[in-house]
Amino acid sequence: MNVFYIKLIALIAMLMDHLAYFFPNIFPGIFHWVGRLAAPLFIFCLVQGIFHTSNRINYLKRIYFFSIIMCLGNDILNAKLEPNIPIMSNIFTTLLLIAIIITILEAHISTLQKVVFVTLYIVWQFLILFIGNYIITTIGLNDPMNVYIGLSTIGTLFPCIFYAEGELILVVLGIILYLFRRNKRAFITAYVFFCLLFIVVPFLEGNRGIELINDAYQWMMILALPIMLRYNGKRGFGLKYFYYIIYPVHIWLFCLMSSL
Repeated sequence: MNVFYIKLIALIAMLMDHLAYFFPNIFPGIFHWVGRLAAPLFIFCLVQGIFHTSNRINYLKRIYFFSIIMCLGNDILNAKLEPNIPIMSNIFTTLLLIAIIITILEAHISTLQKVVFVTLYIVWQFLILFIGNYIITTIGLNDPMNVYIGLSTIGTLFPCIFYAEGELILVVLGIILYLFRRNKRAFITAYVFFCLLFIVVPFLEGNRGIELINDAYQWMMILALPIMLRYNGKRGFGLKYFYYIIYPVHIWLFCLMSSL
């Protein structure tokens, strides 16, 4: 299975997930279950794309550009429409954060230099976290929507894990998919362990088993594993900009429709 078909499956899963998000009274919860395939598959394709792109810097620039476009569109709709179901998605920033970390780790520099860059990167993340909260507090924003718009904008312009979609969880997933990509057994073990955490943690918090179906269903991303294991190393059809465009457009359209 090449990248084109994996992205196509991820696209369908994403559309179903967002239909259930914006129209909860129309589409059943099973759409969210299928939607758990989207993020890991798109992140998987990102990791593969980094190693197949002819220019990693341009690759990062392209993701950053679309993350800003997505953020601006989200902010406008959330501010003007004040929808009952706000737009809380911008996976571009999450993908960018993962891509930056991989680019640092793959750079042709010494191990010491990599450690320095990674350390600076971590410091940068906490710095943006504190600056973002300081700005919001100083301005005196109280409305939850305005606070979200402010923090998401800061976290997009200055990519920050703590303000990105999925936050640290999806970034960690991206690093796992990167580190174990060459060893199938280790890849399976690490991915399964990561998914099982979403079963163990709810139980430790006192949740009942039924909640793993109704609410805490993030563990269902384990269903993406067989698809990733079918990857044949080929790209397939290009459609480079199709996924960059369809992602924000369909979310904005769903938001407008749900606000009617």
